[in-house]
Amino acid sequence: MHDESSDLEDVAIMPSQFADMRRGAQGSGLHMLMLAVLQDAIRIWSRAKPAALADNRATIEAGSWLFDEQDQRPFSLNWICDNLGIEGGRLRRQLQKSRTAIPLHRRAA
Repeated sequence: MHDESSDLEDVAIMPSQFADMRRGAQGSGLHMLMLAVLQDAIRIWSRAKPAALADNRATIEAGSWLFDEQDQRPFSLNWICDNLGIEGGRLRRQLQKSRTAIPLHRRAA
């Protein structure tokens, strides 16, 4: 038997919360920009076919950005999550759970 409540414990942000954030951000251009950056990276990462995770530049960059736990610079995932009130670690776990066993590759600098 599957316990749905345990699945919800790992969810970083519920769809209804995201919608509330978008509605509440009407007056803040920075807030909307942060949401757009986060949404775009998640969209690219979650829609990529497994082969594209290693070969597609946009997918590699999105994955590197999403899973860089150390970066604290403006517009890093950590910075955006802190400013939006999202727990970045939980978000990463949920995204990784959706792509288990697929390695992340970084582009050479």
